[in-house]
Amino acid sequence: MAVKPILASSLIAKEEIGLFEERARKRLRVGTGCAAVDDALDGGFVYGRDGIYNISGATGSQGAETISLQLLITHLLASTSHTATLIDATGNLDVLKLYRSIITRLSNSNHDHEANVTLATSTLDRVKIMRVFDFEGVVEGLNELIDDLEGRNVPKNTIGDSQEEAEDEMLDVGSEEKVEEEKKEQAGMVLINNLSQVLGLLLKNNYAQGQATLTTLVRRLRNTAKEHNLCIILLSWSVTYGSDQERVSIFESIKARPGLGKSLGYLVDTQLLIDAIPRTAKGKGAASDMVNVIEVIYSGGNHQAGKFGVFDITVDGEINPM
Repeated sequence: MAVKPILASSLIAKEEIGLFEERARKRLRVGTGCAAVDDALDGGFVYGRDGIYNISGATGSQGAETISLQLLITHLLASTSHTATLIDATGNLDVLKLYRSIITRLSNSNHDHEANVTLATSTLDRVKIMRVFDFEGVVEGLNELIDDLEGRNVPKNTIGDSQEEAEDEMLDVGSEEKVEEEKKEQAGMVLINNLSQVLGLLLKNNYAQGQATLTTLVRRLRNTAKEHNLCIILLSWSVTYGSDQERVSIFESIKARPGLGKSLGYLVDTQLLIDAIPRTAKGKGAASDMVNVIEVIYSGGNHQAGKFGVFDITVDGEINPM
């Protein structure tokens, strides 16, 4: 005897749909302060669930690092309880630039320079910097971060129990909302710069092993982000794709794709590409004729693939909408 089908819509109440959408709107987000960029990101990056982002930019370009720096500043200034950990594999981290950018942001709303200096200095006290030289260093840095968050020693390379993830999925809407509210004041940010620096050679020598290593890393980062309400930003380099490869950008003039391969986009929650496009239809390709564009090329979380924002970078490292 055939089982009589029922409509999926009958299994969920309109009130539950409304609570789900309301919770999504209320989620804590961190933006750059640039309307054009933040609109493309639906208000900004989220913390916890769906909070792992990869930003790919051309080698030597300041776009990806500038965007991540502005996100970091917004995060730190949103609450005195917000902390950040920077795992730096490039050696290019300019702490003085970070300090000056904080001063510039504060000066937009407060003209008391002495007060801004005091606040900017205290803000740096909530930023931990880990200088690493290889992938093992990234793992060690992550271990140290988790130890600090949990206040105890944990086995290295531990990946969250799948049973715990299943139990989390069973939480009702009200419980999830309560957890989100409790964690807002404990939000943290992790910035890893640059994954291409530490994984590029491994992927070149043994692509399968490199992808397995990358998968394990992102899975562990996801568990950590979810457990401790973190926004995790991974920076990587983009490369020019060949004629036989699929285009990832909606812009004809952009010939770039994430350098760590398409699979990274499906491992993280949101994959972003930053490149340059002609300022006008008659742009000749000179630096003065180009503007930066950030584009969502994949998202399994809170953002919509295909959305983009156009911006300029000032000499002070600020980002302005076009």
